[in-house]
Amino acid sequence: MRPRGSGSITHLGGDRYRLRWWQEGRRKTKVVHGTEDKAHAILDKVVAGLAEQGNLGCRQTVKQFGAKYLDRIELQGFRSIDAARSRWRCHVEPYPLARLPLDEVRPRHVRQLLDRLAAAGLGAQSRRHVAWLLSGLFRDALELELVDRNPVTAVRKPTSRPTRRDQVLSVEQLEVLEHTEGLDEHARWIALTLAGTGLRPGELLGLELGDVRVDDEAPHLLVRRSGRRRFCTKTDDRVRRVELFGLGLRAVRRLLDAARYRIHQLRMREVA
Repeated sequence: MRPRGSGSITHLGGDRYRLRWWQEGRRKTKVVHGTEDKAHAILDKVVAGLAEQGNLGCRQTVKQFGAKYLDRIELQGFRSIDAARSRWRCHVEPYPLARLPLDEVRPRHVRQLLDRLAAAGLGAQSRRHVAWLLSGLFRDALELELVDRNPVTAVRKPTSRPTRRDQVLSVEQLEVLEHTEGLDEHARWIALTLAGTGLRPGELLGLELGDVRVDDEAPHLLVRRSGRRRFCTKTDDRVRRVELFGLGLRAVRRLLDAARYRIHQLRMREVA
């Protein structure tokens, strides 16, 4: 019986032995001929060579697998990859958990990491992000059959209070805002558009002139994305139709007029 992490040997009959070990996150297999001692010697040599490369027990450590995981989710289009890499570099790699083999990480190791981050002064919301990052990593390892469970799911995540307070304006307050002169006109009508249409700020930013249909028989907006660099909305890949009426219609018309005037000014400057 070989020590844990040093591979295994199975006698196949006669002088044939099957060797198994972990390499690059995969289970490797090789059949050799000879005596059992020769089989152990060959496997010991393989294990020693992998250990020199920093692969503990022929298995990937959290740090080794984490680098590949981050590359993989970046290729898949993960939007917050820079933040994820920063969290990984600052809040995971320097701690003992990163040096453990993947399949040896237990909930207590995750708990110890979060406690140490708290002691270092990291906020609750940031610690939650670290936990989510680790959970995604272990889900990926679980799909690749490198581990048999996700240790992060058994750990209670830090609780955090909202960092902002949303204030809902009443109908009377919106009427005052709509008819009060002397305020920043652009900001005022942006606020009224958000209130009258229910759009998110990013969705309003992502609108193009062709998406604004105020002259149709049934005025509406076509919401295709959230923000300038995204190709879909936050919650759905489909185009969403937002009907315009009342305050929302008046506000969108004012913004549209302002946008057209701004485009006219820019074109006149180019001609001049």
